[in-house]
Amino acid sequence: MALTKVTLPLIDGASVSVLDFGADPSGTATANTTAIQSALDHIRDNGGTLVFPKGKTFQVNGQLTLQRSDVSHSTRWAIEGNSSAIHSSYDGDILKVGATAVSYFVERGSCLIKDLTIQGSETGNGSTIGLDPTYSQTGLYCYIAGNVVLENVQIWRCKTGIRTHFTFPLKSIASSVRGCWVGLHLDESSNLQDWDNIHTPSCRYGILIKSTTTSFDAGKTNNVTFTKWWPEGSQVGMVIDSGSGGSGAVPIRSISVIDPYVAIIEYDLIRLAKVYDFATPATRGADCSEYIMDVRFRDGLWNNTYSATSSAFVFDNTNRVAQCYIDVPIPSLDAESNAWVHSPAGGEIVTRGIPTAAEQGRTTKYIYNESGSLVQKVDHTGDIEFFGSTGIKFPTGSGISSSLLDDYEEGTFTPVIKGTTTAGTATYTTQTGVYTKIGDRVFFDVNLTWSGHTGTGFLRVGSLPYAPSAVFASCSIGNFNDISLTASTYAAGSVRDDVAEIEFRELLVGGGSAGVVSMDAAGAMRISGVYSV
Repeated sequence: MALTKVTLPLIDGASVSVLDFGADPSGTATANTTAIQSALDHIRDNGGTLVFPKGKTFQVNGQLTLQRSDVSHSTRWAIEGNSSAIHSSYDGDILKVGATAVSYFVERGSCLIKDLTIQGSETGNGSTIGLDPTYSQTGLYCYIAGNVVLENVQIWRCKTGIRTHFTFPLKSIASSVRGCWVGLHLDESSNLQDWDNIHTPSCRYGILIKSTTTSFDAGKTNNVTFTKWWPEGSQVGMVIDSGSGGSGAVPIRSISVIDPYVAIIEYDLIRLAKVYDFATPATRGADCSEYIMDVRFRDGLWNNTYSATSSAFVFDNTNRVAQCYIDVPIPSLDAESNAWVHSPAGGEIVTRGIPTAAEQGRTTKYIYNESGSLVQKVDHTGDIEFFGSTGIKFPTGSGISSSLLDDYEEGTFTPVIKGTTTAGTATYTTQTGVYTKIGDRVFFDVNLTWSGHTGTGFLRVGSLPYAPSAVFASCSIGNFNDISLTASTYAAGSVRDDVAEIEFRELLVGGGSAGVVSMDAAGAMRISGVYSV
């Protein structure tokens, strides 16, 4: 009985080698393009794994695709690179995977690309200021792709390293896009993506989240996490451009950056709801009109020198970044004025100094309301500072008009003796005033000793720290010395209802009509009181 030799390409779903289809590391770019495309067509039709020989380089000059374009095509593919490389001169999408149309998208499908390097034709570097790319190459384009796994995929010297469009879910482990003008571009409907140890060094823009249409109406981008991202040496770390003129829904939400290493960035580290401009990375761009919601940045090393042209976070100025939570170590807390520009619309920023002798790991928390206004600050000593009309809210109940404690202040002021007809001047041996303001109540203490006063009219104490409300308030007189009073009377004081002054009355010992206390050239008094403002 004659035996038939069975080769791997004859077995559905089996592993096949690019060499079986005629690819040759020493072959021409045209021949390799044809051979590798034939191998990709095979696993597209039959499934299985396409294997490259270990550590070889293949020149190509045409587009390579692994796209489902018929319902009969397989839904599960893999490419095992074995540390081999594809060097391409093709001016376009070098390797495009997924499907040709949404109708061929299969949620249960899968695509694995492992240990493969793709290098474009650029001889320059995306991090070089003023150097534009010669070509429009994209190293890897995941288009209408589901269940994508990228493991140690390396993209070099392309205009765009990796681009995803209608791709979810996706898991990338230890992949790198180096020396590209845009390292990673998440286009619309890039959802449920997890980029672990993504490396985007020496790029013009490390990561771009932006729809290539005028808006994200065709699909939102949600639930994307970057863990241990490394954009060292890039001009701009990340831009999230939410677009304009869309449906009014939130086009981008739930973006997380966890434990990155962000260092040596020429311009800004993160730009949020700012219009992306490929040509001018030094320009922060106009404000977007669509929203970004629930973005989070946590931990890592944010080791840049912050300035007016290089900030850690740049927000739009129209409150389009909602529910933003930042908790990162910033090397120099003295430079917080440059660490972020504008503010989120609701959320908080927590800065943690690196543990040096100068900063001692100091932590400060800033809380913003939905209008982007700072409402609370908690510094590294634990002090809480409130801004605007915010404060501590207590429980309400019957008869309570307000339960908000929105102000507390302690300070000093300089009280003066003055006359109602002529204010006059005096020589003071004692002239002190202290106060505590709690909510709309001002508590004060006055201690005055004077001589040689030139004022005339009735006796007053002026220059209280706050103007009173339209209600008289009584004072307590602890000392009223060497001030002339009518016989059988005693002095009483009250804060006026129309000016920040204390006036004095003579009250009869046995009761009766009150008189006024006239100016005295010399005297001493101690007074305490409380009034509303």
